[in-house]
Amino acid sequence: MDIYEKQLIIAEILENLYNNTQIVYPMTEDKKILLITLQKTRIFLSECINLALLTEFKKGKIRKTQNPEKNLENFFKVYRAVLNQEEINAIKNLFKIAKNQRESEMDFKRKEKIIVLSKNSEYQEISMEKITKWIETGIKIYQTSSKIINKQTIEELNSQNNLLR
Repeated sequence: MDIYEKQLIIAEILENLYNNTQIVYPMTEDKKILLITLQKTRIFLSECINLALLTEFKKGKIRKTQNPEKNLENFFKVYRAVLNQEEINAIKNLFKIAKNQRESEMDFKRKEKIIVLSKNSEYQEISMEKITKWIETGIKIYQTSSKIINKQTIEELNSQNNLLR
């Protein structure tokens, strides 16, 4: 997939997340909307991380791999200067919660939060505040990757322009 196509997909997901977090959920306070938003946020962060990995691969800083854990490890190494430890832990936590929610046999709403029970009877809370923070982290990753892409594009255009002289 082309980098620019991936950017368009991320923009579409972000628009959908905005609608869910700012319009639909506040109006309905429906548990299903919150759970859908959680899964969309996971997809959004995954796409942002994939875009970041793609840009770093094009720069030659990392190698391509089919192992998702290795890819995530590479991402955290390369983006250590961009993300703080709290954001890194939040990303790991999102992936864990989203997986547990998909595999969970039971989740329920308590006040403004969704409680997800895992197989070993542990529970995790999902709130719109947590989802919003994950989205903000994804936007940070997306903006950093976009800056790198724009810088590379300008450098490529300049080198092509020099060839014409």
